[in-house]
Amino acid sequence: MISRDETLAMVGLAIHLANVDLELDTQEKRLLHFICRKIELTNEEIEKIKKQAISLSNLVDTVQSPDSRQLLVSLLALMAVTDHVLQDNEVSFIQKILQYFEMSPTDSPYLDEQGKPIEEALLRDRGQILMDIIGRHVDPDEAPEG
Repeated sequence: MISRDETLAMVGLAIHLANVDLELDTQEKRLLHFICRKIELTNEEIEKIKKQAISLSNLVDTVQSPDSRQLLVSLLALMAVTDHVLQDNEVSFIQKILQYFEMSPTDSPYLDEQGKPIEEALLRDRGQILMDIIGRHVDPDEAPEG
């Protein structure tokens, strides 16, 4: 089970990835709002994420366990493909996270050998990924379309 602090850090990193191309797409925004609503993010937690986001390494360092790190990579990959436009800087950000955690792209079922997200697999499993982040069942019909 991932801790609340790890969940908040993952949300902060997903927000960063969504903005890394300097454009927050409607589908990315819907996915982020869905996650924040489901985890019942408080105003205090939003402020905490904003403060931690000043240093991405603070957010990354909060994600400690191997399972949480794997889940973070899955969430970032899902965020990258949710608008159906994979940007080089999104891939680069995911690759940097992998490198920081000393993970290989092949450690994730959602990345190819170069670390690029596999859209088909991510969209197929988005309900499970979101359920793992949120910590409870997500109705696939309720999850935002990618």
